[in-house]
Amino acid sequence: MSRGPRTFHLLFLGDKDVGITSLIEHTPIDYAGEGDWGLGIEFYQQNVRLQEGPARLVMFELGREDSFATVARNFKRDCGVILVYDVTRPTTLANVLDTFSRLKPHLPEVIPRILVANKADLEDSREVDTPAGFAAASAIDAEYLETSVVDKDRENIQLVLTDIAEAIAHVDFDEGDSQDLE
Repeated sequence: MSRGPRTFHLLFLGDKDVGITSLIEHTPIDYAGEGDWGLGIEFYQQNVRLQEGPARLVMFELGREDSFATVARNFKRDCGVILVYDVTRPTTLANVLDTFSRLKPHLPEVIPRILVANKADLEDSREVDTPAGFAAASAIDAEYLETSVVDKDRENIQLVLTDIAEAIAHVDFDEGDSQDLE
């Protein structure tokens, strides 16, 4: 008997207007909705094919900080965090790192994470350079990717989702061992 796709939960963190919704909506979404929790939580689903087989990604975009702890309590296995900042606004990087540091105690120690530098196409307005992004990602043991929804191929947007899903598939949440994101 064949088993259905594994379900992975992805938590998107970032300030308002860093482009989280645009990133999500520029991937082939199978379902979008808003939770009935009254906490400003939107969620999306996407089916992807990984090396291990099919997977369903359930993505949560949190609109208010008071919803973080509520959702994080449910992130115990098969989950990952995507931290998004706007390369034209340095405060968004500092804020997402601060938010993650406050949320981290509520998450599994081995949770895969990716730091996403969004709006990378805005080179003339860029205030956070690539080396600073890599350094921030290294400081929180995260992979680093740059994205832009205006790039015609948008390959890094889908790469964010497949990379973190592949990483989640290789984490033993019971043992606490993780394979690094590559």
